[in-house]
Amino acid sequence: MKLVITSLDLEKIAETSYFEVHFFLESDIIKNYNLKFSIYDPFFNIQYIPGQHIINVSSDNTRFWVGFNVDKTANLEKPNLKFGFRLVVEDTESNNTLYDEKHLFSPKKWISDINNIRDTKKIVWIIGDSHVWECFGGYDHIPKNIGDYVPIRISVTSLSLIKFIKGDYTSFLNCLPIKKEDALVFLLSSIDFQYSIHKHVLEKKQLLSDVCNKLMEDYFDVIKIIKKEYKNKLIIMSPLPPIRDGFLTKNILGSEFERILCWDIFDKFWSSKENEIEYLDWTKKYKLNDNMINTDLLMPFDHHIKDYYHCISELSYKLIK
Repeated sequence: MKLVITSLDLEKIAETSYFEVHFFLESDIIKNYNLKFSIYDPFFNIQYIPGQHIINVSSDNTRFWVGFNVDKTANLEKPNLKFGFRLVVEDTESNNTLYDEKHLFSPKKWISDINNIRDTKKIVWIIGDSHVWECFGGYDHIPKNIGDYVPIRISVTSLSLIKFIKGDYTSFLNCLPIKKEDALVFLLSSIDFQYSIHKHVLEKKQLLSDVCNKLMEDYFDVIKIIKKEYKNKLIIMSPLPPIRDGFLTKNILGSEFERILCWDIFDKFWSSKENEIEYLDWTKKYKLNDNMINTDLLMPFDHHIKDYYHCISELSYKLIK
């Protein structure tokens, strides 16, 4: 059995964040197959949301198509499908992979749109996971300026710090039209400290403090590489404050003490590096006296903040210092 791609319009995908592929199956035996189509980001191997469909198709050379609409409303800022994708097609019965290819492209229209927004101004590229989107206004508020900069939120859903470090961050950053007067801001590790690092510790039976410290050293090495390459103003932002037990029903591991420990290790590490890399703890007005997050400032049963004003203000002040 062979999958034949008949249409894959990369330019349209880049401009619209709507993924569409046309295909048919070739086989000596005509029968129906359940095919699983999955699309991933090309740099960190994170599956897009929505990013998977299973469809029933016949191998009689009939033409089929499948499509995914990946958050078109945020297409100006979120990477989504702008820079490329990895497409994987599998037969669910045999688990055979029929197609697995990465497609990269230069989003010319998007770069043109960014340059029009930039005009003569500087851009602050705020890079990270979904917290980058929500901490700086979500869909309801698109800030026109942060400090002396025009903000662009490069929000990659589910981008953990571990995935960023192990991924192709160089190619990812090279896709952005960064100029020497721009600033780079990184807001990462909330996912790690809330869930993934605790899962790793349980599976590998390692000390949490050792894993956290190693992660910070690896992050520092990556940031030094980026700083050497771009020589821009660069700021590391602290993760969200630790989440309380019982607030979330899923995607949270570790005890409150362990989540506080992770946050403290991050804060102490980057505070000690201020002579080399700028660091911003923006969370003071989001924490209570026990250093846990004030859940009244979070979305209901969600780990994203709803009150973004303080976060924007803290970064604004840091950028103009």
